[in-house]
Amino acid sequence: MTSNMDDFDLSGLQSPPAQPAGWPEAAKTAAAAGAGCTLIVLVEFVLICFLIQGIFSATVPEGFAACVNAPPRANQGQPAAMTLQVRNDGERPFTVRSITARSTTRRRFKLDQFRPAPKAPMTSLFGVDTWIYSQTVEPGKKWAVQLQATPQQAGKLRGTLEIQVDRGVRQVPFVIEVAPPSTSPIGARPTGSEVKH
Repeated sequence: MTSNMDDFDLSGLQSPPAQPAGWPEAAKTAAAAGAGCTLIVLVEFVLICFLIQGIFSATVPEGFAACVNAPPRANQGQPAAMTLQVRNDGERPFTVRSITARSTTRRRFKLDQFRPAPKAPMTSLFGVDTWIYSQTVEPGKKWAVQLQATPQQAGKLRGTLEIQVDRGVRQVPFVIEVAPPSTSPIGARPTGSEVKH
């Protein structure tokens, strides 16, 4: 039996819709802007990484030595006097740029009453407190900063002060045994570890 195409009703069939020629102009603009912002963020991240690496890989000058003289014991909530001492055993002068306390030390101690006073008010950024100095230490000379450290909790508390000297950074640790507020501290012998380069 021979069939004829005219015998079938093809009125319900339509040609497939035409494919769009491309993205709308607004979508293209948005995609380009997003890609540009992503590239800028990546470039900034790489630059910050290089900057941080450069700061911490830089060495402090020859002859730099520093220590924190802190009381071996104190009471929680009671200020304890400390002294950061810097010494130049080298043949060239160097400059102490800043003193920094990071988040771990800040949680354990409240640091204030710096003498001599910093060149500018303390800056606090991303959990880091920084005191700006610009103190030159000549060969064979010493420089000291007195400050107060108020323990915020009881126990054997360790802290660290970061000293930026010229372009280098050196960490100087200290330890204080902290008693609860109702207990009197015992002893008066300073403690601290000297850091040399």
